Amino acid sequence: MLYKRLFYLLLIGFYSPYFVYAQYATGCLVDSAKYMEVPMSAPLMRGDYKVPASASLKEYCPIPGDQGNLGTCTAWSAAYASRTILYAKRKNISTKEAIMNMAFSPSYVYNQIKITGDCFYGAYISDALYLLKTQGCLSFKEFGYDCEREVKASEKARAGKFVIQDYKRLFMYGVNNNLAGGIIKVVKKSLSEGKPVIVSMRCFASLEKAKGIWNPPTSNDANKGYHAMTVIGYDDNKFGGAVEIMNSWGPAWGNEGFIWIKYSDFEKNCVEAYEVGDFPAEAIDSKPEQEVFFAGEVSFKKSDGQVMSASLKNGIYKMKQNYYSGTAFQFFVSHQEPVYMYAIGTDLSNKFSVLFPYDKFTSPLLGYKRGTVAFPSEDHFLQLDQTKGSDFVCVLYAKKPLDIDDLVKKMESGTGSVKDRVYQAIGSRAIIPFQTQYKQDKISFSVKTTHAEQSLVVPLIIEIGHQ
Repeated sequence: MLYKRLFYLLLIGFYSPYFVYAQYATGCLVDSAKYMEVPMSAPLMRGDYKVPASASLKEYCPIPGDQGNLGTCTAWSAAYASRTILYAKRKNISTKEAIMNMAFSPSYVYNQIKITGDCFYGAYISDALYLLKTQGCLSFKEFGYDCEREVKASEKARAGKFVIQDYKRLFMYGVNNNLAGGIIKVVKKSLSEGKPVIVSMRCFASLEKAKGIWNPPTSNDANKGYHAMTVIGYDDNKFGGAVEIMNSWGPAWGNEGFIWIKYSDFEKNCVEAYEVGDFPAEAIDSKPEQEVFFAGEVSFKKSDGQVMSASLKNGIYKMKQNYYSGTAFQFFVSHQEPVYMYAIGTDLSNKFSVLFPYDKFTSPLLGYKRGTVAFPSEDHFLQLDQTKGSDFVCVLYAKKPLDIDDLVKKMESGTGSVKDRVYQAIGSRAIIPFQTQYKQDKISFSVKTTHAEQSLVVPLIIEIGHQ
Protein backbone atom coordinates (compact mmCIF):
# COMPACT_ATOMS: atom_id res chain seq x y z
CA MET A 1 0.00 0.00 0.00
CA LEU A 2 2.84 2.37 0.84
CA TYR A 3 4.43 1.90 -2.58
CA LYS A 4 1.16 2.36 -4.45
CA ARG A 5 0.57 5.64 -2.67
CA LEU A 6 4.12 6.69 -3.41
CA PHE A 7 3.67 5.80 -7.08
CA TYR A 8 0.69 8.18 -7.22
CA LEU A 9 2.72 10.95 -5.62
CA LEU A 10 5.58 10.39 -8.05
CA LEU A 11 3.25 10.79 -11.00
CA ILE A 12 2.03 14.04 -9.49
CA GLY A 13 5.67 14.99 -9.08
CA PHE A 14 6.10 15.02 -12.87
CA TYR A 15 3.96 18.11 -13.04
CA SER A 16 3.95 19.61 -9.54
CA PRO A 17 6.80 21.88 -8.35
CA TYR A 18 5.94 21.13 -4.73
CA PHE A 19 7.25 17.54 -4.93
CA VAL A 20 10.77 18.93 -5.23
CA TYR A 21 10.78 19.62 -1.49
CA ALA A 22 10.95 15.89 -0.79
CA GLN A 23 14.39 14.57 0.07
CA TYR A 24 16.50 13.83 -2.99
CA ALA A 25 17.60 10.21 -3.24
CA THR A 26 20.50 8.57 -5.07
CA GLY A 27 21.05 4.80 -5.33
CA CYS A 28 23.92 3.94 -7.67
CA LEU A 29 26.04 1.02 -6.47
CA VAL A 30 29.72 1.05 -7.46
CA ASP A 31 32.06 -1.94 -7.64
CA SER A 32 35.38 -1.49 -9.45
CA ALA A 33 35.71 -5.18 -10.38
CA LYS A 34 32.15 -5.33 -11.71
CA TYR A 35 32.71 -2.16 -13.75
CA MET A 36 35.94 -3.48 -15.27
CA GLU A 37 34.17 -6.66 -16.42
CA VAL A 38 32.13 -4.62 -18.90
CA PRO A 39 33.92 -4.56 -22.30
CA MET A 40 35.53 -1.20 -22.99
CA SER A 41 35.34 0.80 -26.17
CA ALA A 42 38.46 0.23 -28.29
CA PRO A 43 40.74 3.29 -28.49
CA LEU A 44 40.54 4.98 -31.87
CA MET A 45 43.14 7.03 -33.70
CA ARG A 46 43.68 10.45 -32.15
CA GLY A 47 42.17 12.15 -35.18
CA ASP A 48 38.91 10.26 -34.70
CA TYR A 49 38.26 12.19 -31.49
CA LYS A 50 38.00 15.52 -33.30
CA VAL A 51 34.34 16.37 -32.78
CA PRO A 52 32.11 19.45 -33.21
CA ALA A 53 32.25 22.15 -30.52
CA SER A 54 28.84 21.09 -29.25
CA ALA A 55 26.32 18.27 -29.49
CA SER A 56 22.99 17.59 -27.83
CA LEU A 57 20.36 14.86 -27.56
CA LYS A 58 18.01 17.08 -25.57
CA GLU A 59 15.32 17.15 -28.25
CA TYR A 60 14.86 13.40 -27.74
CA CYS A 61 14.69 13.52 -23.94
CA PRO A 62 11.47 12.86 -22.02
CA ILE A 63 10.46 15.32 -19.31
CA PRO A 64 12.79 14.48 -16.39
CA GLY A 65 11.04 12.21 -13.90
CA ASP A 66 11.31 12.07 -10.12
CA GLN A 67 12.60 8.98 -8.35
CA GLY A 68 11.27 10.30 -5.04
CA ASN A 69 12.89 8.77 -1.96
CA LEU A 70 13.64 5.44 -3.66
CA GLY A 71 17.13 4.28 -4.66
CA THR A 72 16.20 3.85 -8.32
CA CYS A 73 18.42 6.38 -10.10
CA THR A 74 20.20 3.62 -12.03
CA ALA A 75 16.99 2.47 -13.70
CA TRP A 76 15.84 6.04 -14.35
CA SER A 77 19.08 6.84 -16.16
CA ALA A 78 19.21 3.54 -18.09
CA ALA A 79 15.56 2.94 -19.01
CA TYR A 80 13.63 6.19 -18.69
CA ALA A 81 16.39 8.49 -19.96
CA SER A 82 18.83 6.58 -22.19
CA ARG A 83 16.50 3.95 -23.68
CA THR A 84 13.87 6.58 -24.40
CA ILE A 85 16.40 8.91 -26.02
CA LEU A 86 17.73 6.18 -28.30
CA TYR A 87 14.27 5.02 -29.35
CA ALA A 88 13.02 8.56 -29.97
CA LYS A 89 16.12 9.29 -32.04
CA ARG A 90 15.75 6.10 -34.08
CA LYS A 91 12.10 6.91 -34.77
CA ASN A 92 12.88 10.61 -35.27
CA ILE A 93 10.37 11.62 -32.57
CA SER A 94 11.06 15.04 -31.07
CA THR A 95 7.73 16.37 -29.76
CA LYS A 96 7.51 16.08 -25.97
CA GLU A 97 3.99 14.65 -26.01
CA ALA A 98 4.99 11.87 -28.40
CA ILE A 99 8.17 11.13 -26.45
CA MET A 100 6.28 10.94 -23.15
CA ASN A 101 3.82 8.51 -24.74
CA MET A 102 6.64 6.07 -25.55
CA ALA A 103 9.02 6.74 -22.61
CA PHE A 104 10.30 3.59 -20.90
CA SER A 105 9.59 2.40 -17.36
CA PRO A 106 12.35 2.50 -14.72
CA SER A 107 10.46 -0.02 -12.58
CA TYR A 108 10.50 -2.65 -15.32
CA VAL A 109 14.29 -2.64 -15.04
CA TYR A 110 14.79 -1.86 -11.36
CA ASN A 111 12.34 -4.48 -10.07
CA GLN A 112 14.45 -7.18 -11.75
CA ILE A 113 17.92 -5.97 -10.67
CA LYS A 114 17.33 -4.62 -7.15
CA ILE A 115 19.53 -6.11 -4.46
CA THR A 116 17.00 -6.16 -1.62
CA GLY A 117 13.27 -6.77 -1.32
CA ASP A 118 12.42 -3.07 -1.18
CA CYS A 119 13.28 -0.19 -3.50
CA PHE A 120 15.37 1.92 -1.13
CA TYR A 121 18.67 0.16 -1.80
CA GLY A 122 20.53 0.96 -5.01
CA ALA A 123 21.48 -1.06 -8.08
CA TYR A 124 24.36 -1.39 -10.54
CA ILE A 125 24.32 0.40 -13.89
CA SER A 126 25.86 -2.62 -15.62
CA ASP A 127 23.01 -4.84 -14.39
CA ALA A 128 20.46 -2.40 -15.81
CA LEU A 129 22.21 -2.28 -19.18
CA TYR A 130 22.60 -6.05 -19.35
CA LEU A 131 18.86 -6.41 -18.82
CA LEU A 132 18.12 -3.84 -21.53
CA LYS A 133 20.41 -5.70 -23.95
CA THR A 134 19.14 -9.19 -23.25
CA GLN A 135 15.50 -8.56 -22.37
CA GLY A 136 14.45 -5.05 -23.38
CA CYS A 137 11.94 -2.85 -21.58
CA LEU A 138 8.29 -1.81 -21.46
CA SER A 139 6.93 1.71 -21.63
CA PHE A 140 6.09 3.85 -18.61
CA LYS A 141 2.46 3.87 -19.73
CA GLU A 142 2.42 0.08 -19.71
CA PHE A 143 4.45 -0.73 -16.58
CA GLY A 144 4.58 2.54 -14.64
CA TYR A 145 6.66 3.25 -11.54
CA ASP A 146 5.59 0.62 -9.03
CA CYS A 147 8.04 -1.13 -6.72
CA GLU A 148 5.67 -3.99 -5.87
CA ARG A 149 4.92 -5.06 -9.42
CA GLU A 150 6.43 -8.32 -10.65
CA VAL A 151 7.39 -8.80 -14.27
CA LYS A 152 5.35 -11.49 -16.03
CA ALA A 153 6.59 -13.80 -18.77
CA SER A 154 4.16 -12.21 -21.23
CA GLU A 155 5.58 -8.78 -20.40
CA LYS A 156 9.13 -10.00 -20.98
CA ALA A 157 8.04 -11.25 -24.39
CA ARG A 158 6.66 -7.82 -25.31
CA ALA A 159 9.75 -6.08 -23.94
CA GLY A 160 11.93 -8.00 -26.39
CA LYS A 161 11.00 -5.58 -29.17
CA PHE A 162 12.91 -2.85 -27.34
CA VAL A 163 16.32 -4.38 -26.62
CA ILE A 164 19.35 -2.15 -27.07
CA GLN A 165 22.13 -3.22 -29.42
CA ASP A 166 25.01 -2.98 -26.97
CA TYR A 167 26.76 -0.95 -24.29
CA LYS A 168 30.42 -0.26 -23.55
CA ARG A 169 32.56 0.99 -20.72
CA LEU A 170 34.30 4.22 -21.74
CA PHE A 171 37.35 4.28 -19.47
CA MET A 172 39.35 2.39 -16.87
CA TYR A 173 38.28 2.57 -13.24
CA GLY A 174 40.26 5.22 -11.34
CA VAL A 175 41.35 7.10 -14.46
CA ASN A 176 39.96 10.32 -12.97
CA ASN A 177 42.82 10.20 -10.48
CA ASN A 178 45.14 11.08 -13.38
CA LEU A 179 43.23 13.73 -15.27
CA ALA A 180 44.33 14.68 -18.77
CA GLY A 181 41.03 15.29 -20.52
CA GLY A 182 40.69 11.58 -21.27
CA ILE A 183 37.21 11.15 -19.81
CA ILE A 184 35.79 14.19 -21.58
CA LYS A 185 37.34 13.09 -24.89
CA VAL A 186 35.53 9.75 -25.00
CA VAL A 187 32.25 11.10 -23.59
CA LYS A 188 32.16 13.85 -26.23
CA LYS A 189 32.84 11.30 -28.96
CA SER A 190 29.88 9.20 -27.83
CA LEU A 191 27.55 12.19 -27.69
CA SER A 192 28.70 13.51 -31.08
CA GLU A 193 27.71 10.11 -32.52
CA GLY A 194 24.22 10.36 -31.02
CA LYS A 195 24.76 8.00 -28.10
CA PRO A 196 23.80 8.97 -24.52
CA VAL A 197 26.27 8.23 -21.73
CA ILE A 198 25.17 6.89 -18.35
CA VAL A 199 27.50 7.93 -15.55
CA SER A 200 28.00 7.19 -11.89
CA MET A 201 28.90 10.46 -10.19
CA ARG A 202 30.05 11.35 -6.73
CA CYS A 203 27.02 13.20 -5.39
CA PHE A 204 27.30 16.07 -2.92
CA ALA A 205 24.73 18.15 -1.08
CA SER A 206 25.52 21.17 -3.27
CA LEU A 207 24.03 19.35 -6.27
CA GLU A 208 20.59 19.45 -4.65
CA LYS A 209 20.50 23.27 -4.83
CA ALA A 210 22.28 23.68 -8.17
CA LYS A 211 20.84 26.03 -10.78
CA GLY A 212 22.32 26.80 -14.17
CA ILE A 213 25.57 25.01 -13.47
CA TRP A 214 26.76 22.83 -10.61
CA ASN A 215 29.84 24.36 -8.99
CA PRO A 216 30.84 21.91 -6.25
CA PRO A 217 32.72 23.63 -3.41
CA THR A 218 36.14 22.29 -2.50
CA SER A 219 35.19 21.69 1.13
CA ASN A 220 32.23 21.44 3.54
CA ASP A 221 30.06 19.66 0.98
CA ALA A 222 28.31 16.60 2.40
CA ASN A 223 28.90 13.42 0.41
CA LYS A 224 25.63 11.68 -0.54
CA GLY A 225 27.24 8.65 -2.16
CA TYR A 226 27.02 7.79 -5.86
CA HIS A 227 24.28 8.87 -8.22
CA ALA A 228 23.47 7.63 -11.74
CA MET A 229 22.60 10.28 -14.33
CA THR A 230 22.60 10.55 -18.12
CA VAL A 231 24.89 12.87 -20.09
CA ILE A 232 22.88 14.22 -23.01
CA GLY A 233 25.11 16.94 -24.45
CA TYR A 234 28.24 19.08 -24.29
CA ASP A 235 29.32 22.57 -25.32
CA ASP A 236 32.94 23.74 -25.48
CA ASN A 237 31.82 27.37 -25.34
CA LYS A 238 29.44 27.15 -22.37
CA PHE A 239 30.95 27.90 -18.95
CA GLY A 240 34.38 27.36 -20.47
CA GLY A 241 33.36 23.86 -21.55
CA ALA A 242 30.62 21.82 -19.90
CA VAL A 243 28.44 18.72 -20.23
CA GLU A 244 24.67 18.75 -19.79
CA ILE A 245 23.17 16.04 -17.62
CA MET A 246 19.62 14.75 -17.24
CA ASN A 247 18.75 13.90 -13.63
CA SER A 248 15.91 11.96 -11.99
CA TRP A 249 14.92 14.56 -9.39
CA GLY A 250 11.95 15.99 -11.27
CA PRO A 251 11.51 19.00 -13.57
CA ALA A 252 11.48 21.50 -10.68
CA TRP A 253 15.11 20.70 -9.85
CA GLY A 254 18.04 22.43 -11.58
CA ASN A 255 17.23 23.67 -15.06
CA GLU A 256 13.86 21.93 -15.49
CA GLY A 257 15.47 18.64 -14.51
CA PHE A 258 18.82 19.17 -16.26
CA ILE A 259 22.11 20.71 -15.10
CA TRP A 260 25.42 21.78 -16.62
CA ILE A 261 28.73 20.59 -15.15
CA LYS A 262 32.12 21.99 -16.14
CA TYR A 263 34.46 19.53 -17.82
CA SER A 264 36.96 19.70 -14.95
CA ASP A 265 34.32 19.08 -12.27
CA PHE A 266 32.79 16.30 -14.34
CA GLU A 267 36.13 14.51 -14.70
CA LYS A 268 36.89 14.79 -10.99
CA ASN A 269 33.57 13.28 -9.92
CA CYS A 270 32.71 10.77 -12.66
CA VAL A 271 33.68 7.26 -11.53
CA GLU A 272 31.93 5.18 -14.22
CA ALA A 273 30.70 5.91 -17.74
CA TYR A 274 28.81 3.69 -20.18
CA GLU A 275 28.00 4.43 -23.80
CA VAL A 276 24.61 3.03 -24.81
CA GLY A 277 23.88 2.16 -28.43
CA ASP A 278 20.72 1.22 -30.30
CA PHE A 279 20.36 -0.78 -33.48
CA PRO A 280 20.55 1.34 -36.65
CA ALA A 281 17.09 2.30 -37.83
CA GLU A 282 17.45 0.32 -41.05
CA ALA A 283 18.35 -2.85 -39.13
CA ILE A 284 15.08 -2.85 -37.20
CA ASP A 285 12.53 -0.67 -38.91
CA SER A 286 13.23 -1.12 -42.62
CA LYS A 287 11.67 -3.52 -45.06
CA PRO A 288 13.54 -6.82 -45.52
CA GLU A 289 14.57 -6.01 -49.07
CA GLN A 290 16.09 -2.60 -48.23
CA GLU A 291 19.82 -2.41 -48.90
CA VAL A 292 22.28 -1.80 -46.05
CA PHE A 293 25.78 -0.50 -46.81
CA PHE A 294 29.02 -1.06 -44.95
CA ALA A 295 32.69 -0.89 -45.87
CA GLY A 296 36.15 -1.40 -44.44
CA GLU A 297 39.85 -0.89 -45.13
CA VAL A 298 43.12 -2.24 -43.73
CA SER A 299 46.50 -0.55 -44.24
CA PHE A 300 50.04 -1.45 -43.16
CA LYS A 301 52.98 0.82 -42.40
CA LYS A 302 56.58 0.17 -41.34
CA SER A 303 58.11 1.93 -38.34
CA ASP A 304 60.00 4.25 -40.72
CA GLY A 305 56.70 5.43 -42.20
CA GLN A 306 56.94 3.42 -45.44
CA VAL A 307 53.58 2.12 -46.68
CA MET A 308 53.42 -1.66 -47.13
CA SER A 309 51.50 -2.10 -50.39
CA ALA A 310 49.45 -5.13 -51.33
CA SER A 311 47.40 -6.34 -54.29
CA LEU A 312 44.45 -8.71 -54.59
CA LYS A 313 44.97 -12.20 -56.02
CA ASN A 314 42.63 -15.17 -55.69
CA GLY A 315 40.69 -13.60 -52.84
CA ILE A 316 43.75 -12.72 -50.72
CA TYR A 317 45.70 -9.49 -50.49
CA LYS A 318 49.42 -10.28 -50.81
CA MET A 319 52.18 -7.81 -49.97
CA LYS A 320 54.02 -6.64 -53.10
CA GLN A 321 57.38 -7.33 -51.47
CA ASN A 322 58.74 -9.67 -48.81
CA TYR A 323 59.98 -8.37 -45.45
CA TYR A 324 62.86 -9.49 -43.26
CA SER A 325 62.61 -10.90 -39.74
CA GLY A 326 62.65 -8.08 -37.23
CA THR A 327 60.69 -5.69 -39.46
CA ALA A 328 58.60 -3.44 -37.22
CA PHE A 329 55.19 -2.42 -38.52
CA GLN A 330 51.66 -1.34 -37.63
CA PHE A 331 48.36 -2.01 -39.28
CA PHE A 332 45.22 0.08 -39.19
CA VAL A 333 41.64 -1.18 -39.49
CA SER A 334 39.02 1.34 -40.64
CA HIS A 335 35.27 1.02 -41.01
CA GLN A 336 32.29 2.87 -42.42
CA GLU A 337 28.97 2.35 -40.64
CA PRO A 338 28.77 0.47 -37.31
CA VAL A 339 30.24 -3.05 -37.40
CA TYR A 340 31.59 -5.77 -35.15
CA MET A 341 35.26 -6.21 -36.01
CA TYR A 342 37.64 -9.07 -35.24
CA ALA A 343 41.29 -9.61 -36.23
CA ILE A 344 43.10 -12.97 -36.28
CA GLY A 345 46.76 -13.77 -36.92
CA THR A 346 48.36 -16.98 -38.19
CA ASP A 347 51.22 -18.42 -40.24
CA LEU A 348 51.85 -21.60 -42.20
CA SER A 349 51.74 -23.60 -38.95
CA ASN A 350 47.98 -22.95 -38.98
CA LYS A 351 48.03 -21.88 -35.33
CA PHE A 352 45.47 -19.06 -35.14
CA SER A 353 45.38 -16.36 -32.46
CA VAL A 354 42.98 -13.50 -31.75
CA LEU A 355 44.54 -10.06 -32.26
CA PHE A 356 41.32 -8.11 -31.68
CA PRO A 357 39.46 -7.76 -29.42
CA TYR A 358 42.67 -7.44 -27.39
CA ASP A 359 41.04 -9.31 -24.51
CA LYS A 360 37.60 -10.14 -23.10
CA PHE A 361 37.42 -6.63 -21.65
CA THR A 362 37.52 -4.94 -25.08
CA SER A 363 34.32 -4.56 -27.09
CA PRO A 364 34.39 -5.74 -30.73
CA LEU A 365 31.67 -3.23 -31.62
CA LEU A 366 32.86 -0.23 -33.59
CA GLY A 367 29.63 1.63 -33.16
CA TYR A 368 30.35 4.95 -34.86
CA LYS A 369 29.74 6.06 -38.44
CA ARG A 370 33.44 5.67 -39.15
CA GLY A 371 36.70 5.20 -37.29
CA THR A 372 40.13 3.55 -37.25
CA VAL A 373 41.78 1.20 -34.75
CA ALA A 374 45.60 0.89 -34.74
CA PHE A 375 47.43 -2.39 -34.02
CA PRO A 376 49.06 -2.81 -31.61
CA SER A 377 48.46 0.92 -30.95
CA GLU A 378 49.11 4.29 -32.55
CA ASP A 379 52.48 4.57 -30.77
CA HIS A 380 53.71 0.95 -30.80
CA PHE A 381 54.72 -1.63 -33.39
CA LEU A 382 54.55 -5.34 -34.13
CA GLN A 383 57.67 -7.22 -35.25
CA LEU A 384 58.13 -10.13 -37.62
CA ASP A 385 59.66 -13.08 -35.76
CA GLN A 386 62.46 -15.40 -36.93
CA THR A 387 60.12 -17.93 -38.56
CA LYS A 388 60.37 -17.40 -42.30
CA GLY A 389 57.58 -18.09 -44.74
CA SER A 390 54.24 -16.28 -44.74
CA ASP A 391 52.33 -14.52 -41.99
CA PHE A 392 48.62 -13.81 -42.31
CA VAL A 393 46.24 -11.27 -40.83
CA CYS A 394 42.52 -11.90 -41.22
CA VAL A 395 40.08 -9.10 -40.38
CA LEU A 396 36.41 -10.02 -40.07
CA TYR A 397 33.69 -7.39 -40.46
CA ALA A 398 30.24 -8.44 -39.23
CA LYS A 399 26.91 -6.78 -38.58
CA LYS A 400 26.25 -9.11 -35.65
CA PRO A 401 28.60 -10.31 -32.88
CA LEU A 402 30.61 -13.48 -33.51
CA ASP A 403 31.90 -16.19 -31.19
CA ILE A 404 35.51 -15.51 -32.11
CA ASP A 405 36.98 -18.25 -29.90
CA ASP A 406 34.77 -20.83 -31.59
CA LEU A 407 35.77 -19.53 -35.03
CA VAL A 408 39.47 -19.83 -34.15
CA LYS A 409 38.96 -23.45 -33.08
CA LYS A 410 37.18 -24.19 -36.37
CA MET A 411 39.99 -22.55 -38.36
CA GLU A 412 42.62 -24.66 -36.59
CA SER A 413 40.67 -27.87 -37.13
CA GLY A 414 39.90 -27.05 -40.76
CA THR A 415 41.71 -28.21 -43.88
CA GLY A 416 43.45 -26.57 -46.81
CA SER A 417 44.90 -23.08 -47.11
CA VAL A 418 44.42 -20.23 -44.67
CA LYS A 419 41.74 -18.84 -46.95
CA ASP A 420 39.98 -22.23 -47.04
CA ARG A 421 40.03 -22.51 -43.26
CA VAL A 422 38.65 -19.00 -42.78
CA TYR A 423 35.73 -19.61 -45.14
CA GLN A 424 35.06 -23.06 -43.65
CA ALA A 425 34.83 -21.52 -40.17
CA ILE A 426 32.53 -18.70 -41.26
CA GLY A 427 30.37 -21.12 -43.22
CA SER A 428 27.11 -19.83 -44.68
CA ARG A 429 27.65 -16.42 -43.09
CA ALA A 430 30.50 -15.61 -45.49
CA ILE A 431 29.49 -12.89 -47.91
CA ILE A 432 29.20 -14.13 -51.49
CA PRO A 433 32.22 -12.68 -53.38
CA PHE A 434 30.18 -11.20 -56.24
CA GLN A 435 28.20 -9.16 -53.68
CA THR A 436 31.39 -7.49 -52.46
CA GLN A 437 33.45 -4.86 -54.24
CA TYR A 438 37.15 -5.43 -53.44
CA LYS A 439 39.74 -2.84 -54.49
CA GLN A 440 42.64 -4.31 -56.48
CA ASP A 441 45.57 -2.33 -55.06
CA LYS A 442 44.03 -1.23 -51.79
CA ILE A 443 43.04 -3.57 -48.95
CA SER A 444 39.41 -2.51 -48.80
CA PHE A 445 35.87 -3.55 -49.62
CA SER A 446 32.36 -2.19 -49.82
CA VAL A 447 29.20 -4.24 -49.75
CA LYS A 448 25.47 -3.76 -49.89
CA THR A 449 23.37 -6.40 -48.19
CA THR A 450 19.67 -6.63 -47.58
CA HIS A 451 18.03 -6.50 -44.17
CA ALA A 452 17.59 -10.28 -44.42
CA GLU A 453 21.37 -10.75 -44.82
CA GLN A 454 22.40 -8.85 -41.71
CA SER A 455 24.24 -11.86 -40.25
CA LEU A 456 26.76 -12.05 -43.10
CA VAL A 457 30.52 -11.64 -42.54
CA VAL A 458 33.14 -10.05 -44.80
CA PRO A 459 36.73 -11.33 -44.39
CA LEU A 460 39.84 -9.44 -45.49
CA ILE A 461 42.84 -11.80 -45.61
CA ILE A 462 46.34 -10.33 -45.93
CA GLU A 463 49.51 -12.36 -46.57
CA ILE A 464 52.90 -10.95 -45.56
CA GLY A 465 55.89 -12.62 -47.23
CA HIS A 466 58.57 -13.19 -44.58
CA GLN A 467 62.22 -13.78 -45.55
